Amino acid sequence: MPEAGLSSFEVLIVGLVRDCGKSLAQEIKTLNSAFGAFKKVSFYLVESDSKDDSLSILAELKSTIPNFDFTSLGELNNAIPDRIERIAYCRNVYLNYVKSSTNNYDYTVVADLDGVNKLLTKDGVATCWERTDWDACTANQLGPYYDVYALRANGWVEKDCWNEARSLYTSGLNPVKSWIKAIRSKQRVIQESSDWIEVKSAFGGLAIYKRESFIKGNYSTFTEDEEFVSEHVPFNLNIVEDGSKLYINPALINFSFNEHNDFNRVSRRAKLALKYLLSLVSPSLTVRLLMPGLSAKSSPRMSL
Repeated sequence: MPEAGLSSFEVLIVGLVRDCGKSLAQEIKTLNSAFGAFKKVSFYLVESDSKDDSLSILAELKSTIPNFDFTSLGELNNAIPDRIERIAYCRNVYLNYVKSSTNNYDYTVVADLDGVNKLLTKDGVATCWERTDWDACTANQLGPYYDVYALRANGWVEKDCWNEARSLYTSGLNPVKSWIKAIRSKQRVIQESSDWIEVKSAFGGLAIYKRESFIKGNYSTFTEDEEFVSEHVPFNLNIVEDGSKLYINPALINFSFNEHNDFNRVSRRAKLALKYLLSLVSPSLTVRLLMPGLSAKSSPRMSL
C-alpha cells in the first residue's frame, strides 16, 4: 500500500514510562513523525515508579501534543516487586484503555520509550503495508536481533531463553557458556532485505497490531508450558492461537546497537572475557555478582 493509503487509518501508540526522562520527548517526536502518514495519531502512556522528571515531561507533552494522554500508577514496586509482573500489570492498563475506548483505532502500536526507536522512519513504517496478510508487524535492528526474550519462532527460539540458560547452568554448564548458548547465539542479524519472518511471538521495541487482534490478548508472566516469561509471549501466543498472523518485518528498522546487542565493542568483549575468567574460578560468585539473571526467576535485562 502506498504511503498515501495510510491516510485513511487511525493509530494509537501505547507504551510504558519509568525513568525515561532523558529519551521521552525525542522518542515521542520520532514516533509522531514515523506515523505521520496516518489520518490521526494518538498516544496513551502508562507511568509508574519514576524517580526522574518523567512525570513533568509527560505533563508538558500532554499540554503541547494533540491527542496525547497518560496515566500514572504511582509507586508499584512494593506491591508488585517482580519487574516483569509489574510490567505486565502496567501493560494491561493500556490494553484495557484500548478495549474500552469509544474510538475504534485501526491499529495499536506498542512502543518502548527508552531510546530504542531512534531510527524509526515513515518509510520503514510504510513497508508494513506492502503486504496485507498480517495481524501484527514487529521491528528489526541493524545489529543482531536482540529481543530473544520476547521471541517464539519454530527452529529459532522455542522456549524462554532465560529459563533455558538457568537450566543449563543448574545442570553444570559454565554460567557464561550457558548465557552464550541460550541467549547470545540466538541473537542473529536479520538483513533488512530479508523475507518477513512468521513468528508466534516477537517485540523488539516496537509492534504494530490490528486493533481486532490486539484486544484479544492479555499480558501475563506465564504460559501453559512455562512460568516467568516475557509478558509479550503470553499476549502474542494467545492471539496467534486465535488465528492472528505475527511477523518480524526486516525492513521495519528501529535502531542499530544498544547494550543488549553490541557485542563487537572492545569494552563489551573485555567485560565478557573477565566474567568468563571469574566463572572458571567461582561460578557461583559470578552468578551472584555479575549474572543475577541466572538465579532470579525472571530476568531484568537481556545483556550480560
